[in-house]
Amino acid sequence: MNFRMTKENNNEDLKKDLLTGKSFYEKELIKEPFQYPKNVLIIGAGTGGKLVLREIRKNKNYKIQGFVDDNENKIGKKLGDFKIYGKISDFSKILSMFNRMKIRIDQAIITMPSVEGYQIKEITEKIFNKIPKISILPTVYEDPISIRTGIPVPGKIRDIQIEDFFRRKPILLPFAEISSKYKDKIILITGAGGSIGSELCKQLIMFSPKRIILLDNSEFSLYNLQKKISNL
Repeated sequence: MNFRMTKENNNEDLKKDLLTGKSFYEKELIKEPFQYPKNVLIIGAGTGGKLVLREIRKNKNYKIQGFVDDNENKIGKKLGDFKIYGKISDFSKILSMFNRMKIRIDQAIITMPSVEGYQIKEITEKIFNKIPKISILPTVYEDPISIRTGIPVPGKIRDIQIEDFFRRKPILLPFAEISSKYKDKIILITGAGGSIGSELCKQLIMFSPKRIILLDNSEFSLYNLQKKISNL
């Protein structure tokens, strides 16, 4: 498949700090650069948490310290060799416990790819400013492989973003049925450089069209889109 580009004539403080990459912890508490391995708490002891555990436990740059989960039936038990310490609302108490053991938690990873944005926002508000870094396991719609399988890819863990607060619960679509409509077709996308057009382009790639023609009045936007597409 090839591409052709055509040029055509709630919480403001949280939002601000996320956009600038700043937090109270970074500004006031962290005086030294990170020393590897980073101590990590995984938020969510479900399927996503298991995937992330399997992915990063073999990474020497990270040291998993345990899990946090709101399911009372899981608290006190273990996932793999790692304890589930408590609910998300107990996050401060859990951090204090680690501090008494001289362990500083450097990063939290939210591993709930199926929950809606407002839930991600609530979780973030409870742990924001308490640790230097918050990461997230993206929804299945952010990766071509995930869309086909319905399983998130743990290697795609990224920093939390404002957009995560507005996502909806993923709905898996009938991939084979949709693919038959676009496979080996030539498709024109107008306004391809915008947020909707660029996302549409990335989604259509997974259905193996013969060619996608990108049309936009911003050459720079088309250039950026082409760079993103080449990395898929």
